[in-house]
Amino acid sequence: MDDKKQRKRERIIRNKAKGKAGEFEARVMYNLGGYETHKRPDNPGGPDYDLIKRNPLTHEIMEEKTMEVKTGNAKLSKKQESADIIYRTNAFPHNLFNNKH
Repeated sequence: MDDKKQRKRERIIRNKAKGKAGEFEARVMYNLGGYETHKRPDNPGGPDYDLIKRNPLTHEIMEEKTMEVKTGNAKLSKKQESADIIYRTNAFPHNLFNNKH
């Protein structure tokens, strides 16, 4: 029984590390694309980041989006799926960044 619990703990640790790496990769890609990335504080089940693109000369906000990052075979939770539908129906830009590493 202890061996099974230990393997589960190790798998959770690995999955957390993959998730953090995926979030870092997504942030870097969007930062290189000219977006500011802001982590949403303590937002369980919702989007991970707010993305803002500003005009380089005037610093006015040109575009705002949210981003949910998933790694491996991770699926959207029910709350994330319903939020995704709300974002689409209200024409609010929302990105799903899926890193299959």
